[in-house]
Amino acid sequence: DTMSEFKFDYNISETFDREAFDATCKKLDSHIPPLRKGENIKEEDGSEMQFYYLDSKKLAVHIVDFLDLVYVTSEFDASEYLK
Repeated sequence: DTMSEFKFDYNISETFDREAFDATCKKLDSHIPPLRKGENIKEEDGSEMQFYYLDSKKLAVHIVDFLDLVYVTSEFDASEYLK
């Protein structure tokens, strides 16, 4: 099964808040290692995803224009990394 299993969701902001996105990435950056920073994907509408990895498990920070949201999806419990 190549579909990733994002079991954990964390709502960060209910607005399109670039500062909240950047602050969330900064929190995760402070946990490298054990986290590894992965690819960054930018869309034309300003939406963006930043990936992180813990061993083979994936986490993504999302800022989504049309949903007006900043949120995190993760295959592992990331609450301690997002404090």
